[in-house]
Amino acid sequence: MKCTISGSFRKFYTEIVKLIDEFNSLGIEVLSPKKSKILNPEEEFVVLESDSKDKNVKQSEEKHLEAIKNSDFLYICNGWLPYEMSEFFFRLLIDCKDV
Repeated sequence: MKCTISGSFRKFYTEIVKLIDEFNSLGIEVLSPKKSKILNPEEEFVVLESDSKDKNVKQSEEKHLEAIKNSDFLYICNGWLPYEMSEFFFRLLIDCKDV
């Protein structure tokens, strides 16, 4: 089974890392995010060490969207999504076959 975790990486990344460990211990592969560390703690959009250095924000979002599409389920950490993610998830819903 595969999942993707979404939520505010800025606010809840410590909890997200714990969730990655918990899902892995249950045999669930987390496609995104990969367990890593935040490289830019002062900036608005979080860049993780596991992200490719040459990718921009749009490419990182597309990679996360693709992971969601390839997952069996999406887990939203603390049930909270930042406002900036609304367009991102709207695009995801448009692309879904079974809504």
